[in-house]
Amino acid sequence: MAQQTTTKTATTSAQLPKITEWPGAFGIYKYSKQAIMRNINTFIVLIVISTIINLLSNTIGGSKPSLLLFIATVISALLSVVISIALLVVYLAGISNKQISVSEALNGISKYFVNYVVASIVAGAAALASFILFIIPAFFVIPRLVFTPFLVIDKNLGALDAVQTSWNMSKGHVGKVYGILGATIAMSLLALTIIGIPFAIYFVFMYGAATAVLYNFVSTNK
Repeated sequence: MAQQTTTKTATTSAQLPKITEWPGAFGIYKYSKQAIMRNINTFIVLIVISTIINLLSNTIGGSKPSLLLFIATVISALLSVVISIALLVVYLAGISNKQISVSEALNGISKYFVNYVVASIVAGAAALASFILFIIPAFFVIPRLVFTPFLVIDKNLGALDAVQTSWNMSKGHVGKVYGILGATIAMSLLALTIIGIPFAIYFVFMYGAATAVLYNFVSTNK
């Protein structure tokens, strides 16, 4: 038992190596998993909170329209944004080989909150406009904006600066973004069978930091 505990500690405390050559969408699974395992307890707590919020939101959504329903919906949406930001903070900490607690992940969210929301709206509007107006195909615009939330949190950039920087950073990496999306879908397909559901959940959760890994790769290999 003592030997098993020692092995587990060594695994979760191992340094996440710098990626100098992109290993492919499935190749980064181990890096994403290692980043998450570094703060696995914090990650699990945030996922549980997120699940509870979603369950409550779905329950409230079935109620008749009322002022109380509107207030509850707004609160649920705000809490979902808070948890989303906290998870990004955890991902960024993991790929930087840092340990972070739940309270640390939640502290300071207020300074990112407005820029995160505005940046999300701007990025979403840009993607929607490209889809409707066909100025630039949406399938090309969307992956170019994928680093936006990371830049708001990691570099403390304003909304517009984050969108513009993401556009510049992601040049030449669109294929990698779609590779991550494809790998996520492939892992999710395991859920098509009952026996595959727990495996799909595990793999998708452990792959959750994949975009953060790509962000770190692009940032450190300019």
